[in-house]
Amino acid sequence: MDQTMMEKSAGKSVVLGATGNIGTELVRCLLQNGEMTVAFARSEQKLNELKRRLEEEKLPIDLLQTIKGDIFNQEELVKACEGADTIYQSANVPYSEWKNLLVPLAQNVVKAASSVGARIVAVDNIYGYGRRQQVLVDETHPKNPHTRKGKIRLAMEQVWMEANQSGTKVAIFKLPDFYGPDAPNTLLHYTLSAIAAGKSAMYIGDQSIAREFIYMPDAAKALVKAAAYPEAYGQAWNVPGAGSIKGSDLMSFAAEAVSYGKRVGTIGRFMMAFAGLFNRQYREYLEMMYLLEEPLILNGSAYESVFGEIPKTTYKEGIAVTIRALKNQLEQ
Repeated sequence: MDQTMMEKSAGKSVVLGATGNIGTELVRCLLQNGEMTVAFARSEQKLNELKRRLEEEKLPIDLLQTIKGDIFNQEELVKACEGADTIYQSANVPYSEWKNLLVPLAQNVVKAASSVGARIVAVDNIYGYGRRQQVLVDETHPKNPHTRKGKIRLAMEQVWMEANQSGTKVAIFKLPDFYGPDAPNTLLHYTLSAIAAGKSAMYIGDQSIAREFIYMPDAAKALVKAAAYPEAYGQAWNVPGAGSIKGSDLMSFAAEAVSYGKRVGTIGRFMMAFAGLFNRQYREYLEMMYLLEEPLILNGSAYESVFGEIPKTTYKEGIAVTIRALKNQLEQ
């Protein structure tokens, strides 16, 4: 680790969307590294719950500050980011609000970072790539999204890249679908939570098609590690999971971990469309079903050539930890 990297890693970090899927893991990872950390989110109740859980885990809570605020309120955002070296942007909004809010969200974060002199670590997904054109998708893959959501994510990425040109450093990290004990707003959570409860469960997508998922603790460690390097900024990086895996294998791991004896059903495009008649979230996801039918698998060699090995918990272990945690939550 060079001197510049050491100085940066000893600073103060702000996690926006700190109670969300990856935000929780970012806060946890930063505290484990002994970094001063600000957890910023909209819900004071969720922030208090996060702090309580981290304290139970014996993490250094004296390094943690929780701030309730609105990411669209520039004054609140700037105040929360004062004195920060790094801003981890992991906040999100519901699919239905992407069109009107996602790009302004990025613009607000850039303004705040510029105001306080901080750099940005932006959590991104793979929507901006569009349909796969490589067996393993690296950073040279064309960005030609054909969906509304993909075009919005690409517009958000352009905000980050324009910020780099204007002097605010931004590193973008593209992740596949999430899963983990603290990732409730994910496709796998819907299935795993049902299995954990012993109820009838449905897997979204064809179980015979191999797809890629990333375990949230691994993703957080990869981002925090890379964020300390000056080379991370000014470009986008792929952060893959532990390879591709069939849904049927994931379901076997889940069933084995909690002795689940029922057959897991499948939700395909037709059933998703039908469910969308009654549930807006399902209706919004329908256009992204192509990723379940033609999975896009990431190549992480560029990341590893600069920052070293990406943490990769095996699916068997990650699914077991996740579903047991979900079961414990139900029993409490």
